[in-house]
Amino acid sequence: MVSTQKYLKFGARIVPTSMGRACARFTAFRRSVEGFTLVELLAVMAIIAILAGVTAGAVTGLCGQGINAQILSDASAMETAADRFLNASFPETFPVSALPSGEEDLGVRAIDFDARLPQGPSQTFVPDFLKKIPDSAALVSFRIDIGTGRIFTADDGAAFAPPSDSRFDASFSDTTPLGNPVVTFTLKMGGNRAALKKLRVVGPGGFALGGRTLPAGSKVGTLQITFGTDNIWQSGHEIGVDADILATGRAHEWEMIPIYSGAISDADNSPVSGVKEGVTSLTHSFTIGASGTAGVPGKLFIEMDRTGLTKAHNEATETWIITIFDKARDSAGDVIIPEERLVTNPSVSKVYRWLTEEHTTIQVVDIFSAVAGWLAVVIKDPAASATSTPEPTPSTPSPSPTPPPTPTNTPPVVTVSGPTTGSASAPTPNLEFTATVVDDNDNSTTLESALVWFIDGEPAGTIGPTLLSPGLQLGLKDPAVPAEGPHTIRAFSLDSGSLTGVGTLIITLSP
Repeated sequence: MVSTQKYLKFGARIVPTSMGRACARFTAFRRSVEGFTLVELLAVMAIIAILAGVTAGAVTGLCGQGINAQILSDASAMETAADRFLNASFPETFPVSALPSGEEDLGVRAIDFDARLPQGPSQTFVPDFLKKIPDSAALVSFRIDIGTGRIFTADDGAAFAPPSDSRFDASFSDTTPLGNPVVTFTLKMGGNRAALKKLRVVGPGGFALGGRTLPAGSKVGTLQITFGTDNIWQSGHEIGVDADILATGRAHEWEMIPIYSGAISDADNSPVSGVKEGVTSLTHSFTIGASGTAGVPGKLFIEMDRTGLTKAHNEATETWIITIFDKARDSAGDVIIPEERLVTNPSVSKVYRWLTEEHTTIQVVDIFSAVAGWLAVVIKDPAASATSTPEPTPSTPSPSPTPPPTPTNTPPVVTVSGPTTGSASAPTPNLEFTATVVDDNDNSTTLESALVWFIDGEPAGTIGPTLLSPGLQLGLKDPAVPAEGPHTIRAFSLDSGSLTGVGTLIITLSP
């Protein structure tokens, strides 16, 4: 018989003692546990929302990259199909639509997916040569350069201009660690090709970019624009327009305002009208996006002003030489005190590469494409030698010699040679000026290759030991100075100790 002492009465039921104790413990546990408060619930919901947003952004970015890759793949397949269509047709023709009314014929047509073979209308571009119209055709307009057969994409409604063939090169007058170089960017844009709207230059981390909070009117560089001999305004002549690069007084912003109405032929110094559709001037902006220090890539943005321009293509080959000074100057051209370094090299010796991308008048909004060019700079200390052998330590102790006095660094000695007289009238052969450098610490050849030339206080756009300049152009550096009369030619040299040497020569031009 089971003893009743082993049971407890629980309500109307009789339960074992052990079960009663378990129920009691469970009831106590339930009473001791508290739920989430309202504040905790809101915090959890906020965290979930943030994570969802980050994830959505990442997925969107991946989708964008996938779409771009798909468009490139579709263009490649379409180019192969268009080439097959061309070879199969008689007479040879691409599967294209007629040029829209009002468009200038620059050799560009839109792909016609319904195009038929001239000798066999039963065969159409799609599906006989291209299996199907790609889905990306709803996003972009596929076009073909009928001269080369190259297929490219453009924004719907954009002008029928060939894609840009820009090239962007960079050179540094000083490539030593922590050096303060004069930087020269050369941007070349092809004639009768889509015009540039935005240029994005991303430098490697380590380069420090200054000049972000300068007073308005401070000079930070120069812009020299040359239109090629293929121009329509004075064919066979190169045409020049120059401008200063000035600080705007707004943080991180510079500007360049070339006066196109003052364009001059480089051949005979004659004025040229009608340049850039006859606009008087344009204000191109130059923005510094990041300093570049602490490993953060330095960023430069150039935005082309197109106010008053109606053509989406370049009317001539256009070359821009953008020179960024080593130090900022005031409006009079003197170096600002305290000195404001505009570019400072990294402290670590290695190869640094710059990335340049462009957006043109025919591209889909916010789409940038890579620009070719020489965009690598080798930062290296020329004094360091990887093959030097350390001196062995003497095996026997000897009296310590008196240390030699520490040499005092002095500025480089720069000597400018060349003609001191000449003619300001055309035609005039090139006037040649040369400079030599002697320095107590640095190699003369290295310093001479980095010489920076100035004419009448303005950069001549030349780096190296030789300056060539037609006599009639000397006065053009400052319109207020006539070509005839005295002109000051200077060559600047910066040694590894950041000391500057200057050589000067005065030349007097007769009328």
